[in-house]
Amino acid sequence: MIELETNPATVAPLGGDSGPGLHLGGLRIPRYVLKRIVYVLLTVAGITAAHYGVPKEFIFAHSVLQHLYYVPIVLGAIFFGWVGGLLTAICVCMCYVPHVHDWVAQEPHYALNQYAELGSFLLIGFVTGILSDRELAVNGRLRQRSKELARANVELEKSFHHLKRASRLSAVGQIAAAMAHEIRNPLASIEGAIEVLEKQHEDTKLREEFHEIIRKQCQRLSGLLTELLNFAKARQPVLTTVTFGELVSEVAVLIHPLMTAKNNLIRVSSDSVGVSVRCDAEQMKQVLFNLLMNAQEASGYGGTIDVRYGLENAMFVLSISDSGPGIAPEDIEQVFEPFFTTKASGTGLGLSVVQQIVSHHGGDIRAFNTTEGGACFLIRIPVGQDDTDG
Repeated sequence: MIELETNPATVAPLGGDSGPGLHLGGLRIPRYVLKRIVYVLLTVAGITAAHYGVPKEFIFAHSVLQHLYYVPIVLGAIFFGWVGGLLTAICVCMCYVPHVHDWVAQEPHYALNQYAELGSFLLIGFVTGILSDRELAVNGRLRQRSKELARANVELEKSFHHLKRASRLSAVGQIAAAMAHEIRNPLASIEGAIEVLEKQHEDTKLREEFHEIIRKQCQRLSGLLTELLNFAKARQPVLTTVTFGELVSEVAVLIHPLMTAKNNLIRVSSDSVGVSVRCDAEQMKQVLFNLLMNAQEASGYGGTIDVRYGLENAMFVLSISDSGPGIAPEDIEQVFEPFFTTKASGTGLGLSVVQQIVSHHGGDIRAFNTTEGGACFLIRIPVGQDDTDG
């Protein structure tokens, strides 16, 4: 018995016509299966009719028609596997035997060869069907694996979104904990100063001293909140073409008093005059200010800071190095993490803001120690079409 409705994964409809099909008792035969059966039977019938319609003396025509019988046999095997191939071959043999039998009296040798051809029909139908079944099975497994991979991909995306949410919640928790730690110290200082002032309200000198403590701690809290807002609400850069040397000069003026007080020296060098770059001028000033402030703090009294910039392989490259002790090897991978700091009074947000700004410009920043022992921060930003090498 042949089961006409095979595994849907292994037999695909022709032209997408699955239709209601034909019902025989409790068996439903899909429309595309009926079409395939009709194709095979009509091909067998057409070749058989031609065999019986062509006169016997046209031996070559009969030979061609005989070999055309392999077409419906192969189609049956492809459509329905080894069962379909074998049944089609049997059908062909039944149609071809009467024709061969008519040749027995006239050409017994020819008739014997044609009887042997019947065995080839059966063999081809069976072997082709086996190969077709294997291919259909492989295709079915591939389709099944594809569905499994699609489901796995959906689950992976869900897990990724859950992980992102958990990561965000974790980051919020870390920021909240770091903020609580950073705010607690200034508040404790302010609280202690107020308690002293309540008890020693007549001592003018003491009052001035503790008023200064309160003022400085309030400034510290204000600075902390400013840095946090800059980190949390970093805007997208508004790009304009600027001469980078002018930005360096403007920032150098801002930190000049600090540099003078510590007898620091800034050396600025460029590979060409008037290097221009497309960037957000205010954000790039903030990058320069944060990096130069870190460099002058690390360099100590009488230290030197080197600022180098230029164009290299369609990239704007900026490096700022100091003459300080450098960064501890175990800290290099963490220096850009929010709230990570090795300074007693630092918030740990300065370098995080720098990295965020550089990233929004499509660039990258990395930190390393120079051969002389100091720290160096290297920034690379893609060059726009309007950037020039003056």
